[in-house]
Amino acid sequence: MQDVQDVLDADAVLTRGAEEVTSLGSLYLVVVYVVVLAVLGERKTSIILAVTAAVNSAVVFGTKLVFSRPRPEGGEVFLTSAFPSGHAATAFMVAAVLGQRYPRLRPLLLVLAAVVAGSRVFIDAHFVSDVVVGAVIGYSVGLASTVWLERRIDGS
Repeated sequence: MQDVQDVLDADAVLTRGAEEVTSLGSLYLVVVYVVVLAVLGERKTSIILAVTAAVNSAVVFGTKLVFSRPRPEGGEVFLTSAFPSGHAATAFMVAAVLGQRYPRLRPLLLVLAAVVAGSRVFIDAHFVSDVVVGAVIGYSVGLASTVWLERRIDGS
């Protein structure tokens, strides 16, 4: 009976939903995006996304090492510090790269990235400042890398 009550509990439903949404900012999922893009013949976008993900990860994890901020109370135990949010950075990096390559998708990608960032706060994995800084890092790295890599790949 408790299981039925949990399913009907709005907070439990929102928490489960946020836990699912948060995975959209996973670095592992970026690998899937890169492979799918390559298989679909979007080689240039696949390369840009892969290289940008590596740069973004280096910036995020370097920042985490410098700040070593603890996560909010009540959140799960994680392997890395809270500041900045890697999931938010990854989601906004993907939104920046794919938004540059496919401008008509940009609004949807930004909304999805914002939902991922919000989910990190909702599940107590991060403070708001963690996701805001992660979003700024991810979007900035995504835009800068995309512009720079497009020029290099095109031979300009």
